[in-house]
Amino acid sequence: MDEQIPKEPNEGSEVSGEELSAAPLEDESKEGRLNGGVQMEHGKRRILTEILLVWIVLRALFTVTVQDLSGSWFLASGVGNALVCMAVCFLGVRHSFRIIDTGNTKKALSYGVGIGVIFPAIVLLSYFGGQHVLPPEYGVFASSGVFGKLLVSLFVAGIGPIIEELLFRGFFYSMLRTRFGVAWATLLSSLLFAGMHPLGIAKLISTFLRGLVFAWAYQKSRSIWGSVIAHVMNNATYILLFCLA
Repeated sequence: MDEQIPKEPNEGSEVSGEELSAAPLEDESKEGRLNGGVQMEHGKRRILTEILLVWIVLRALFTVTVQDLSGSWFLASGVGNALVCMAVCFLGVRHSFRIIDTGNTKKALSYGVGIGVIFPAIVLLSYFGGQHVLPPEYGVFASSGVFGKLLVSLFVAGIGPIIEELLFRGFFYSMLRTRFGVAWATLLSSLLFAGMHPLGIAKLISTFLRGLVFAWAYQKSRSIWGSVIAHVMNNATYILLFCLA
């Protein structure tokens, strides 16, 4: 019976070395994926928590200040817009205004105007059909002089839409989109937008639907100006109704 010659110690060492080195690499890869997943979940919670805290503080300040100033619409509107501006500036300092898409101006104009005509058409048809009730601002508009009417128009169809779009689409939507994707960002930002306008269930639902459309305009145009134009056109319809009434 032939004796088996033992292998030299260094024979096969190269193969065993590769096998030994492959295991740590696989472990490191799994650990890297696990850590990445944990960081992603942590990032989601952090973004959502920050947005909710900003929204809750803003809503609380609205309740404490703006509603107590309901006897003076101009003062209440001015304070409300100032609070939204403060939230925009706070998020701008924390996350940089570069997070907001500005995109192509022509594309923003086409999407903004194209979408912006939908709600005015619905509002005008329902108004002339006797199914639409004028918002509370109409009383202020009707009882004001020329300068007062100009201020109401500026707040309703100018300053208000711009700063609201900067907050809800520019920051809230953009921040949510980076962690949750387009669908969830659209839904959540629209809910927050509607929750800032508590004027009854019907108004809440219509504002939520508008938020969905404004978010879609922002996403498709890749520019905040797309949603701003649509929002301005929507609100300007009410100024037109004030004049007709």
